[in-house]
Amino acid sequence: MIPGRIGLWIDAGLGVLASTVVAFGAVVIVAAPALRQTPEGATPPVSMRHPAAVYGSVVVALFVTMYVPAMYGLSPGKAYTTQMKSDLRDLAMAEDKFYADSGRYTASQASLNFTSSPAVAAPAIFVGKDWWRATATLKRGRSVTLERLRDIRCGIAVGTENPVARAARDGEPACHNP
Repeated sequence: MIPGRIGLWIDAGLGVLASTVVAFGAVVIVAAPALRQTPEGATPPVSMRHPAAVYGSVVVALFVTMYVPAMYGLSPGKAYTTQMKSDLRDLAMAEDKFYADSGRYTASQASLNFTSSPAVAAPAIFVGKDWWRATATLKRGRSVTLERLRDIRCGIAVGTENPVARAARDGEPACHNP
C-alpha cells in the first residue's frame, strides 16, 4: 500500500478497475452468444431467444461492481480514515519544520501553512513546551456517507500520549471508529 493521498486514490482505483474487469468479463461470457449473427432461416441460439440471460448477466455485473471493492476493504470509511491519517502526517511534517525553525511547537495552522483536505475538518492542535498532539474528524455535512462516518476520530502525538490510541507510537497517526 502506498501511503498518503496518492496511495488512497491508487488503492481505490485498482479496486474499481479489478471489479470492472470482472464485471465486464461476466457480461462477455454470458452475453457473447447473443451478439453473434445468425444466417437467415437458422434457429437463433438459446441466449438470443431468451433475453433474460443477457439481463441476468447485467445484474451479475452490477452486483460484482458494487461488492468487489468492499471485499478488498475499499469502503468509504477506510478511504476517509486514510485521508485523515494522511492529513495528520502532513501536519506532523509541518510541526517538525516549524520546530526546527523556531525551537517550539505551535497550534496555529496559519503559522504551519497547513490546510486539511476537503472532507476533513481542521484538526484540533494542543501544544506544550516539548510536545504536541492533534485530533482530526470529518467535516459535518449533508452527505449521507459523511454523516454515517462522523464519529471516526484520528489522532497523532509527539512527546506525549496519542489522544485517540494510547498504544500508538510517537508520531504515528491512529484512528478510532466506535
